[in-house]
Amino acid sequence: MPVLLYGLEVCPVSVSDMRSLEFTVKRIMINLFRTDDSGIINSCMSHFDLPTVSELVGQRTNRFLLK
Repeated sequence: MPVLLYGLEVCPVSVSDMRSLEFTVKRIMINLFRTDDSGIINSCMSHFDLPTVSELVGQRTNRFLLK
């Protein structure tokens, strides 16, 4: 995740960019758990306490602006 999010706190991120990043994370999870079931993927993400990409970008941007 850090590699995907590196430097996004200083760049404007459009809605399509956010969807593209979300898709990348979902595909990684699909390959990792070898399933195409979105319910299983969402369950795994919640059990591993992985926030959505939009939440992570928002957190990183807020942290950057506070500094």
